[in-house]
Amino acid sequence: MALQDVPIELVVRCQKGDQSAFEDLVARIGVDLYKMIYAQVRDHDDTDEILQECLIRLYKHLPTLREVAKFPGWISRMIVNQCHSHRFKRSRTAMESTDEMVEISEPDVMWQNPHAGNPRKVLMRKEIQADINEAIRELPPRQRSAIVLFEVEGFSIREIAGTMKCSEGAVKFNIHQARKKLKLSLRQYVRQRPSERQKERKSEVGG
Repeated sequence: MALQDVPIELVVRCQKGDQSAFEDLVARIGVDLYKMIYAQVRDHDDTDEILQECLIRLYKHLPTLREVAKFPGWISRMIVNQCHSHRFKRSRTAMESTDEMVEISEPDVMWQNPHAGNPRKVLMRKEIQADINEAIRELPPRQRSAIVLFEVEGFSIREIAGTMKCSEGAVKFNIHQARKKLKLSLRQYVRQRPSERQKERKSEVGG
């Protein structure tokens, strides 16, 4: 279930300490939270760790949310913040260690087609997925968050600005810069003519 579709009354029940309501909430939004986190960190183990931390924080801090209608933006900010914190911790650990970083070995769940049967096409798809993962991972954190929230999650510029706590102009700039870098990194896969949806999303950003 999309965060925007979570019933307000369900959130209120969770705030009152209704355990069954919280379990229902997690069951409804767990998959979407996983996808949102994975889209930013591109690693399943990291996603599991961040999701667990987010669920703990959700249970602990949800009662402090005063405006229940703002639940989608509130939890989205939590996810963005936890992803940033996790990347910061990982970068510090990497600087203190000589071990190599773990490479992505699994296909991107958001692009995976379980019904693909042609071995050659499956191999090509995995190669493309790996390139996409790497291109997104190399983006600066704020550009990565902005482009993922906009292109993958379908957030509006205003919603992203609220989630990232910055101006709408800053959001547009980060999306524009992310697109330029992704287009360069993935130039062998970029189609000459964008789809109608891509045109609409680009017009919203102004780039």
